[in-house]
Amino acid sequence: MFQFEDIYKITNAEQKKVLKSSSIEFFSLPDDRKIEIDKKLHECINSRTTFLGLSGVQIGEPYCIFLMRKMPENIFIPVTDPTGVSFSGEPFYHKESCYSEVDKFGNLIPYRVKRYPKVSFIMNGETVNLTTNFSEDPQKFSLDAVVFQHEYDHLFGKLISDHGKCVSPFVSQKQFGRNDPCPCGSNKKYKKCCGANTNG
Repeated sequence: MFQFEDIYKITNAEQKKVLKSSSIEFFSLPDDRKIEIDKKLHECINSRTTFLGLSGVQIGEPYCIFLMRKMPENIFIPVTDPTGVSFSGEPFYHKESCYSEVDKFGNLIPYRVKRYPKVSFIMNGETVNLTTNFSEDPQKFSLDAVVFQHEYDHLFGKLISDHGKCVSPFVSQKQFGRNDPCPCGSNKKYKKCCGANTNG
């Protein structure tokens, strides 16, 4: 059974290679492999209530598939081999993190990432439209477009650290000097990465 702890992480060099690679078409796989991958994704995503999405590459399956939580219905839907993807609306910056991007202590690293409020794509010959709505009303609140963009990036080996800015100083019981290597694993000095927003 594939669990949360098994998710591929950038702190592991071999797993990072998989995370940074582009995905292969899912549709052409034999049905038994499709079922196996789908089951693996569902096992992992159901092991943690905080998941909004999970892609195939994050579980070591380099295929064009991901699961995303549809709001407000709160159900996971599979997205496979999306085509004709377009983003629209006024772009905004969203604070997000990824279970594949953790520091060497396993802490999530938040990033500020540019996203669009609307997404349109074609899947299985049908056009799908998703929106993001930051409504106070829980029946209207939706992160669907944001979650899609985050997981869609995974299909092309793109991580949030590739185009986002680390937004909060690293918090740990251990203190780091400004010239120490950053504990997030970026290979930058702490002062140029997670410590850039700290005073001193």
